[in-house]
Order: sequence, then structure tokens, then C-alpha cells
Amino acid sequence: MPKYIRWIGRTVLVVAILYLIIQAVGVLVFGPTWTQHYTKKDLIANYENRKSAIFAVKDYFASIVPPDKRVYIEFADSHTINRLDVSSVDLATQRGIGPSFTQWNLSTTSLQVDPILSALHWTQDTLTHLKHKLDLAFCISTCNREPCEIGFQRSGTGM
Repeated sequence: MPKYIRWIGRTVLVVAILYLIIQAVGVLVFGPTWTQHYTKKDLIANYENRKSAIFAVKDYFASIVPPDKRVYIEFADSHTINRLDVSSVDLATQRGIGPSFTQWNLSTTSLQVDPILSALHWTQDTLTHLKHKLDLAFCISTCNREPCEIGFQRSGTGM
């Protein structure tokens, strides 16, 4: 067998092994959503089918976030916050001030979450209710920026 055929075979094998390693690491780091892919069409269909549930998330979130705070929260599941970012906001300029709290992969019952919930005047029931509303909207995150942001789903490593 010619050398170039063996070389091509080895190259294909190495590329296939690297691909499998990258996929395995992606699932370990980003969870099963690493392999899920949503399209713009899926996003539009979700909005059209769940418009009232999406607006209910927006309204509820606006009612629970203090006016001087900016909160981004993304749930991985009912017991895990994938990302929580809380910062203070200058009400006159709407710009963030001071340091912010940012954590990834927090248990909803984590000791790290308790002081943040307290600062926001939230309880565990607030988190549960918010997660439920996001589930009804088939969404995973929200942020009280202007305009309000509601995250549909993760698609690979993006949203």
C-alpha cells in the first residue's frame, strides 16, 4: 500500500478522534445543550406559540427586581442556576456602578445564593416561581435591561 494512502488514513483517524474528544469535552463543560441546535425559525415559532407566557416572564421579572439592580439569571434546571449576574445601577444614567456579583453553576440552595436573594428581597419561592414562568415560555434566562432580554435556549455554546 502506498505511503500517501496510509498517511491519509492516519490523518482521517486523528481528525475523527479529535472531533470525538471535542464533543465529549463540550458535553462535560456545557452539558447536553452542547449538541442541541435551535434555528431562527424555532425561535420565531416559540415566540408565536408562547407570546403570553413570554410577556408574563417579562412582567413578573420587572415586578421582582429592585429598580437600582440589574439582574441576569439563567437556569440550567430547576435546582441549578447556570449563570447569575447582579449589579447595582445608577438610576439617573442606567449605568452599572460598583462591582457586580457573577457566578456560574450555582445550586439554588447554595450558601452563595442566599445573600444575593436577600439583597434582592427574593426567596427560594421567588426562584421557583421565576423558573416555572420561564419553563412555560420554553425559555431559560432573563435580564432586566432596557429592553428586557429573555433567553430562548442554548444552541451549542451560544444562545
